[in-house]
Amino acid sequence: MPSIWTKHYERAYKEYYGESTPPNSARHPNWGALALRILKNKTLSTETSNSLSPITNSSDSNTSSSQTSSVTITDDFLKKFQTTHQKMDDKLKWKLPFGLVVEDEMLKYGLTCKHENAVHSFILDINNPVWLERFSDSQDWQAIMSNNMVGNPNS
Repeated sequence: MPSIWTKHYERAYKEYYGESTPPNSARHPNWGALALRILKNKTLSTETSNSLSPITNSSDSNTSSSQTSSVTITDDFLKKFQTTHQKMDDKLKWKLPFGLVVEDEMLKYGLTCKHENAVHSFILDINNPVWLERFSDSQDWQAIMSNNMVGNPNS
């Protein structure tokens, strides 16, 4: 996926600067760090727009803009969620460069949610700003962004 964006970037660079090739550092950007900055800016703009709109979301860390359901979570639901996690083979879990285990972080976050969320199906919604807090190291975020992408079927 990053190679697709690199091609787009090179084309935009040529159109803007009139040069056919950007400097080498621009041809191979750190996509993880860029994604982290974009999501941080998105989080800030969401917080600003929420404070200006008549209907605001709670700033509680247990809710998010990517909340997928208004179904309130029950104790039974959380027990099933924990059981699903316990049945996972630790050897098959995704361990990030700085030691965090994605499924374990998903469990921790899922247990704090008040409403059903994609995390309860162990789906890592990278548009949910909570993951920027949980995976704050740029190398961890880069690993998520580069390894969690579905390839372009046209390439």
